Amino acid sequence: MARNSSDTAQTVRYAYDPFGRRIAKKDAFGVTRFVWDGNRLLCEQRGSHARTYVYGEHEFVPLARIDSLLTEHIVIPAEVRHLHLDHHGTPRELTNSAGSIIWAASYRTWGNVVAVSDEVSSLAAAEQPYDHELAQPVRSQGQYCDAETGLHYNRFRYYDPDTGRFVSIDPIGLRGGANTYRFAQNPIGWVDPLGLAPCNGDGAASGAAKSGRLSFPATPEELTEILGVQPKKIGVTPDGTKRVVWEPNANTRIRFESHPEGLSPGSAGYNPRHHGEHFHVEIKPDGVSWNNASKNGLITKPEPPGYRLGSGKGFLAGEEFPDYK
Repeated sequence: MARNSSDTAQTVRYAYDPFGRRIAKKDAFGVTRFVWDGNRLLCEQRGSHARTYVYGEHEFVPLARIDSLLTEHIVIPAEVRHLHLDHHGTPRELTNSAGSIIWAASYRTWGNVVAVSDEVSSLAAAEQPYDHELAQPVRSQGQYCDAETGLHYNRFRYYDPDTGRFVSIDPIGLRGGANTYRFAQNPIGWVDPLGLAPCNGDGAASGAAKSGRLSFPATPEELTEILGVQPKKIGVTPDGTKRVVWEPNANTRIRFESHPEGLSPGSAGYNPRHHGEHFHVEIKPDGVSWNNASKNGLITKPEPPGYRLGSGKGFLAGEEFPDYK
């Protein structure tokens, strides 16, 4: 990965273990190595400096950091530094053993740091001249800020706090939510420690994360809110009823419509998956336009629960979103 800044270019290389955990990053100035405890970052080492993280009762909430200097012949006591967190586990201050604040920051809504005060930066630089710009890289639960890119490493993918979106599609597909790039529906009270599915700050998963599925709502307006994207198109069907189309990601299209044809619930021949209000889901392969996918028969339409030939593939309100990657 490369980033240009102030007319200079820097190439940074990342290494991962077989479980996809980042174990090293190498830049022009050295190598930082990472040690993991399951899915939690346990320790990082750069040169002779090491940091060990201590977590609280909730799995991804850091409480303290133990900074140590690795030497062969001189014993240097480790320094315990305490992290002071906001309501859902994002560090706001870092204090040393004397209780002095050595790092403090305020954040915008989606997690990017607004500023660190000059006084705090100066003290941090005096104590840690080897790495004062990254005196405290931990961000929202499970996130680690990479100064070289501005992105947050979030275990299974990278998060961009400037846009409030992940930079790659969710590896668990729609099981993490219908919008596969979205961080959370409410960044004030929700977190995503693994970069897979959001949960509230206490670790309670959303309905989608608990069941692994998302249910279709009753109205298109509600689906717009759930997806976090505006409709691609709003129009009418040949029957004069409302049609709304969303594209929550490059390969997924969702369509809300109904075709009453003069029938109503209870009428003979009434099929709720066709005549009533329903949602169609269409999926195409990556790298193929919707037009070419349609011409070549590459679009697939997931089947709703209990589907049988001729019953229609429209999903009804309350039915779970189809599972695919």
